[in-house]
Amino acid sequence: KGLLDLDEAVQQGAGAEGTLEYGVMLAASMAAEMVSGADRRAVGLLAASGAAVVTLAPQPGQAQLWAIMAALAPAQPSQTPLHDLLQRSLSLLGRRHTLMIITPATGESAPLWIAELVRAGGQGLFSSVLAVMTPEQEAETVECMELLARLDIPHQRLRTDVRLRAALTYRRTRKVIRSTPTGGAFTVEVEEEVG
Repeated sequence: KGLLDLDEAVQQGAGAEGTLEYGVMLAASMAAEMVSGADRRAVGLLAASGAAVVTLAPQPGQAQLWAIMAALAPAQPSQTPLHDLLQRSLSLLGRRHTLMIITPATGESAPLWIAELVRAGGQGLFSSVLAVMTPEQEAETVECMELLARLDIPHQRLRTDVRLRAALTYRRTRKVIRSTPTGGAFTVEVEEEVG
């Protein structure tokens, strides 16, 4: 299950290079990769968006991907810190599942949510972390990453200025009208990959 941290207090930057939008794009990309990849896994979503908590139980297939995309599209910053969301939702997450946390909360609040991951691990829930940061935040994440490493929690840092590759692509054919040097015109079909 993917857990997207939308806590307003830890978001940095704005627009496509802000941690909020980048986290949403990352969550959508991860869901698309897991649903469409070679393993075709069941994927779910947990996020506190605005005043609501969005929970989608893990399911396989394209219909689940579209449900996740529909849930992520109106995502709003919330007042719910990641550790609170984890604490309240631990009973919903179940055992023998994998929880992928996407968060920019790598500063002072990190020990609180990391403690919840350790508690979840004691109950059979495996976790990994994708730490989203602006380039200016990179130095601030060192302590958090070291703590995750000491606890053997898989983690990776992703800067918002690094573009993600398209997770969903399709091939399309379109018609292009070309002109000749003598003033004539002809139609050509062009095939392209769109992401």
